[in-house]
Amino acid sequence: MRRFTIDRVKTVCFVVSELPDHPDDTAMTAAIIAMSHGLRLSVVAEGVETAGQLLFIRQL
Repeated sequence: MRRFTIDRVKTVCFVVSELPDHPDDTAMTAAIIAMSHGLRLSVVAEGVETAGQLLFIRQL
């Protein structure tokens, strides 16, 4: 990712829609956010529909 000139990463809505109840989607989202932050990129979570999803993503 560092070879590209990008400044943010966007998660896809079908992954976010299952948060925080689906373990595989939780792990994938946590990894995407951690990797992006490690590369000093911002993250946009597309498809957040509930307060629980928003809280979970903000905690990451």
